[in-house]
Amino acid sequence: MKYLISFLILFSLGFVQTSYAQAATLFFSPGTATLEQGEIISVDVMVDTAGEAANAIAAYFSYPVGTLEVLGVETAGSVMTLFAEQTGANGLVRISGGKPTPGFSGVYKVASVRFLAKAPGEATLTFTPDAVVLRNSDNQDILNRFSLRQAVITIISFSVPAASPTPSPLPAGGPTPTVTSVPEQVSASEVIVSDVTEESVVISWKTETPSISKITYNGQTFLDGLVTTDHRVLLSNLAPDTEYTFQIDQQTNEGQFRTKAAGSQGQRQEQTQAEREIQDFFDRVPGGLITALILFVLVAGSVLFLIVRIRR
Repeated sequence: MKYLISFLILFSLGFVQTSYAQAATLFFSPGTATLEQGEIISVDVMVDTAGEAANAIAAYFSYPVGTLEVLGVETAGSVMTLFAEQTGANGLVRISGGKPTPGFSGVYKVASVRFLAKAPGEATLTFTPDAVVLRNSDNQDILNRFSLRQAVITIISFSVPAASPTPSPLPAGGPTPTVTSVPEQVSASEVIVSDVTEESVVISWKTETPSISKITYNGQTFLDGLVTTDHRVLLSNLAPDTEYTFQIDQQTNEGQFRTKAAGSQGQRQEQTQAEREIQDFFDRVPGGLITALILFVLVAGSVLFLIVRIRR
């Protein structure tokens, strides 16, 4: 732990030691990849200490938000056992942490980052200048910034299989040729709206064939990111008590849902609290006493009723 604290203090002060040989490097695996829009890729962030024993790493790198979206940072299988950062958002991934003495030496995985291919284009992952690898013996930065490697991810549009060409006419009397056509759209069915809250809703549906399906609402399009027949998308950041329309894939018919009114959840929580307090009261009061109180109320009511009748 003391080495991780030393790393954080030195890094926050912007300390860089240049008098020592810097041989370690950071790189991505895979270094290149080609995806279709809507696919998901897991990229490993790797370290090579070049024979040195290291005890801490800050693997910071940028990515283009227009073409990629970070779905998560996973540290399973990492050489590090202590983590200070493991986040990814707004075009920057920050992974930092360490391993106590004697540290580690060699080529290891730092973490894995899952990306969604949002839009066609070329996406480059680039380590930032404040990335560091600290030596175990003296906490000096040994990262060789001239050897840092990038990763290039090429994203292409949805692929649509070409229609089979019309066969050449056969001699008279031969079999009738068959022309295979490509469906113009994916058929969606069993559309279900569930888990409606003030700010979010879950929409699920099925398609006849495995596909990457999409949903459009409020002028925005979202992909479920998987080639499957069972699709599920969470729509968030919605306005309370508002009606929305949505369209799945290229279907002509639209669906509708309405978010819950503001405060509806809070009111239910207050009611639940009141119910709990009443139940707690009955749990604490002996059953005989409750019966006596009920009889007293009934008798007092009957006596009051008789007095009123007599006075009349």
